[in-house]
Amino acid sequence: MKNKSILPLIFGLFLLTVSCEKEIILHPENSEEKVVVEAMFTDNPFATSVTLTKSKGIYEGITGHPKITDAQVKIIDETTQDEIVFANAGNGKYTTFTTGITGHQYKLVIQAEGQEITGMQTMLAPVNLQRFVSTPIENQTDKYTVKAIFDDVPNQNDYYLFIINYADQSANVEPRFEVASDLLYNTADHSLTIPDEIFDYNQQWIISMFHIGRKNYDYLKINLRAMKGLVNGAHPFYGISLGNPQNTVQGDQAMGYFLASPVALSPITIGN
Repeated sequence: MKNKSILPLIFGLFLLTVSCEKEIILHPENSEEKVVVEAMFTDNPFATSVTLTKSKGIYEGITGHPKITDAQVKIIDETTQDEIVFANAGNGKYTTFTTGITGHQYKLVIQAEGQEITGMQTMLAPVNLQRFVSTPIENQTDKYTVKAIFDDVPNQNDYYLFIINYADQSANVEPRFEVASDLLYNTADHSLTIPDEIFDYNQQWIISMFHIGRKNYDYLKINLRAMKGLVNGAHPFYGISLGNPQNTVQGDQAMGYFLASPVALSPITIGN
């Protein structure tokens, strides 16, 4: 996965038709500016945040997307009717130390740029993670895959998000992101391999595993696929809209996702 990140882009539609008579080119047009929502509410306050930015037009630069620093952000616990007000942490980020509860339904409410943006999610069951294990790749020296050993919820389809952080934060290595479904779950050894990720021997990582819903899985999977097709790289939490994924937030001029998920994490040293 490429490490360099870019901020939200709204890509227009480019169509090239070739016939025996002439070539027709329909030029893309700039989309209207939108609020990009990246909202994660978890059972760990250090993994909970809402980030708000503005999208940019197709002909604008890929960096320097404006942060929205004057929004009002809260979550309503629909189960108890409690309101959780997020503090403005600056630079477009909003945080809270309140944690989510399994089975509770949560409504995200954002007032930003003259509009109300909402989202609704239910906190799924926590992941009973035992450990992460690395396995050498045949015919590739010092290259490994990593799988999670965990107890999967039986008799239902489940979806997972992996966020992979380099243990040495001073190294300034970008996080890596992948999603997976338990349709690929190995019931014999209770494992799920992180897809499309290769790790180097003796590297140290901290991997977080989130239990997410199908709609967020689809949204993030499409964004990851789009990211891998971009020359400069990107990651799904900057609102890439290639592939027209269905947002999990609602607003007239908004795009992005809201997930409510428990998180399990564990360190791993590759090859040890």
